[in-house]
Amino acid sequence: MELKNGRPQPDGRQPREIRVYDFLDNIGVAYQRVDHEPAETMEACKAVDEVLGIEMCKNLFLCNRQKTKFYLLLMSAGKPFKTKELSAQINSARLSFAGEDSMAEYLDIHPGAVSVMGLMNDSENAVTLLIDSDLLNDEYIGCHPCVNTSSLKLKMSDVLNKFLPAVNHAYTAVGYQTNGGDQLSTGGWFVRILLSFIPVIGFIALLVWALGSPRCRSLKTWARAQLLFYIIPTIAAIILAATGTVSFHALFR
Repeated sequence: MELKNGRPQPDGRQPREIRVYDFLDNIGVAYQRVDHEPAETMEACKAVDEVLGIEMCKNLFLCNRQKTKFYLLLMSAGKPFKTKELSAQINSARLSFAGEDSMAEYLDIHPGAVSVMGLMNDSENAVTLLIDSDLLNDEYIGCHPCVNTSSLKLKMSDVLNKFLPAVNHAYTAVGYQTNGGDQLSTGGWFVRILLSFIPVIGFIALLVWALGSPRCRSLKTWARAQLLFYIIPTIAAIILAATGTVSFHALFR
């Protein structure tokens, strides 16, 4: 695979792909491109990412339960899709993946090639664009040109300020926690706090939570803070004893 600037020769290309290049060229959006076999495995996707020099984001085509509203969600590749969390943010009935027929009808795209570029085919604005707020901070974005045998690298600012206005679409920023965020229940906190008070076992548990990789980031932070209550007095006591200010016998009697 080789990273190239601009459009390819049209021979052997699908019309929907050529229309993407025509559109981007007409609105003055620069892009880099890499051709590849359909990326159907994680290894293949990573190989494309390496050539592009960025991590391709997830592109999910969704709909509400009644299939009356459709959404295109762009989110960071490392984040899980949580329908309950997203549905609550946009005040929608529970979201699910839209069918292939709807994908073709509104975006002129088939599974495996879902892309923000498909919005150029949504002339009636039937699809609402949702973008992970963390993704908006990236300098570049990677996407397919409506086919899954090529991938593009574009500036995020060009997508937001040139492409979206040209296709008459706005976007809604949505927030997503990574790796489950702070999803620890009240009962979960109670059990862990109670466990931390058990001699020896509690200290070991705090070490595991503080130094490991728990799904709840606030648990890791809390465990580190609790450990400080053990460590700081211990260090202070050792210093006092070492300087002769207080004897070991007085400290630990």
